[in-house]
Amino acid sequence: MGAIAIPENFTYTKRYYSHFAEMAKAGFAALGKAVFGRIFGECSWKQTCEETYPEMAKVLNCSRSSVARWVKRLNEKGLIKRLNGTRSEYKTDESTKASDGFIITPSFFYTTEFTFKSGARYLRQNEIDVASYILSWSLNPKTKGYKGSMGNIARTLGISTSTASEAIEALTETGLIKREETPDVLNGAAIFKYTADKDLVIAIRKAFRKNGKEEKLPENVRQINEKAERESYYSKLRAEVEREAEKRSRPLRLDGKYAAAFRERRKLDVLENKEHDAGKLQEIKKRREILWNTITDRARAFGFSETELSELGEVLPRYKCRKCSDTGTKPDGTYCDCYPEWRKRLKDIDFAAGVKSGRIG
Repeated sequence: MGAIAIPENFTYTKRYYSHFAEMAKAGFAALGKAVFGRIFGECSWKQTCEETYPEMAKVLNCSRSSVARWVKRLNEKGLIKRLNGTRSEYKTDESTKASDGFIITPSFFYTTEFTFKSGARYLRQNEIDVASYILSWSLNPKTKGYKGSMGNIARTLGISTSTASEAIEALTETGLIKREETPDVLNGAAIFKYTADKDLVIAIRKAFRKNGKEEKLPENVRQINEKAERESYYSKLRAEVEREAEKRSRPLRLDGKYAAAFRERRKLDVLENKEHDAGKLQEIKKRREILWNTITDRARAFGFSETELSELGEVLPRYKCRKCSDTGTKPDGTYCDCYPEWRKRLKDIDFAAGVKSGRIG
């Protein structure tokens, strides 16, 4: 893993999610994205980009003709506008709304050689995009990193899932980003948390302050972050409770009489759904009742009451919240107030509403 050399003076740029979607739709290659990122980055600090083709080619490690070709295509697509005059001068589209999500890209991502296992080289454009995405989530004081699927990164940046995964692996070699060792499990999939290098985050925050303002993520991105936090919190909570229930019920599940009755009852459930003869249905119903009595008797012998069993006869987890069963959502579809941050926010809202209505104060 290579050490990260962060320049003392550097600029950073904002690139909006909609730009990635536009370029993916237009089938832009990595170099096209790089040329646009360079022009858009310059326009973030000045009104226009005044870099010549040779200057841009040197930074992006490509030929002058390649830059010229992509500038022409960007201009045709309306993503940039070439201004009249003797100098090479461009302006980016100003129609992007502030509500659109964006990522932060430091200028030295383009101009610094980073150390990989295979040796030192410049970052490829897809690696710059993924590193910027992880960095932007790491700058959020609430999330302090990105926790989610490769598919979400790929959709946002307009790349394939395999490309996103390859970029992640490469970036971990450089030390630009780090991956937590133990993942969460959500719907059977492993969800890792990725964070940008701590020194890099500190350097970007200093650049924010130097620029006179702290960049804030848009409201829609903040809401996505909060939703991801909630899902992660309740996923961990349910997994813990369900593991405890499995451990607690293990002696009962190993009991021969209970196991036999449980298996036969499951088979009868399937037969009942397929059977149409009234007489046979009645026989199945009686047999199920006998088996249920066996299940409850064996459960009591191991210290479980009937109320602790599911309809199938399994021992229910002892969820910490009875209102939402540790899902975070009540039966009516609203958020449950058992989530620590959400409960605090609800109290604040209720208090403010009470003051305004005259009920409080």
